[in-house]
Amino acid sequence: MKIRFGPGLLGLALALCGGIVLGLTARYLLTGKLGKDGEKAVHAILSAFVFALIAEFIGVMMTAYGNSKLVLFDLDIDPRQLFPAFILAMLVSGGSAVVSWMKGMLGNAT
Repeated sequence: MKIRFGPGLLGLALALCGGIVLGLTARYLLTGKLGKDGEKAVHAILSAFVFALIAEFIGVMMTAYGNSKLVLFDLDIDPRQLFPAFILAMLVSGGSAVVSWMKGMLGNAT
C-alpha cells in the first residue's frame, strides 16, 4: 500500500503565488520593467499568473499520470511539492531574464 503525504491545494496555490510575485519582482529588478515594452503592468501580472498555472498543471499531470519526469538545472523535481512549485512559478513568471540569471548563479557555484 502506497502512502503519500503531500501538500494540500492551498499550500500549492500559495507556493505558486509566492513564486509568481518573486519572479516578477526579480524580472523588474533585473530589467527595469515588469513586462514587454509598452505592456501594462496588469497584463504582465495576469499573463505571468496564467503561464505559471499552466506550467504547474502540465508538470503535475505529466509526472503523476505519464511516464515522465521534470528536470530543471539537471535536477529531477516533483512539481507536486511546495518548493519545486515555487521555483517553477518563479522561473516561468520571471521569464528569460530570471532564467539566465539563475543559470549564471548556478554556473558560478559549480
